Amino acid sequence: IRNNRDRFPGIVVFPHTMPDHRWDNAMLARAVATLDAASREFRVDPDRQYLMGFSMGGRGAWSLAAQQPDRFAAAVIIAAPVAHIPEFWTPIQRETVLRDNDFLRSDNPFGVLASKLTTMPIWLFQGSADDLAPPDDARRMWGALQRVNPSAKFTEYDGGGHDQTRTMADPELWKWLL
Repeated sequence: IRNNRDRFPGIVVFPHTMPDHRWDNAMLARAVATLDAASREFRVDPDRQYLMGFSMGGRGAWSLAAQQPDRFAAAVIIAAPVAHIPEFWTPIQRETVLRDNDFLRSDNPFGVLASKLTTMPIWLFQGSADDLAPPDDARRMWGALQRVNPSAKFTEYDGGGHDQTRTMADPELWKWLL
């Protein structure tokens, strides 16, 4: 974005979690507060707010989209698990993510999440050889979205790993989003 400012006509906010946190409700609230502050300061058009996340940020984007489905004009989710909880997460992180995400406590997390996102344009991107975000999570989420959200899109990069570079360089993404 910094190197191609003319291609990105907008304000970009990059919230981060605090150390030892995942995208739990406390971190999502901080991200929304940051977005709200930037929106007020720069007079952002509320109808042109977009949500994007990669990896753990994509997991947070799923959660935030589920909490505020009417806020965002569209969402782009890149290499982001939905139901997969990595073994390296601490017990507290596991407990928190399950407490804060009702869809993860259900028998059908993909269907419950998709049911909250029936009107939001969403484009999922996933590498087929991703070793951190299981491709099956993205495929199952895509399947759930296809049943309830006709505007959803899915791109799977054959042989692609855990990376956002290819997605971010895709001119079709930016045409679709902007």
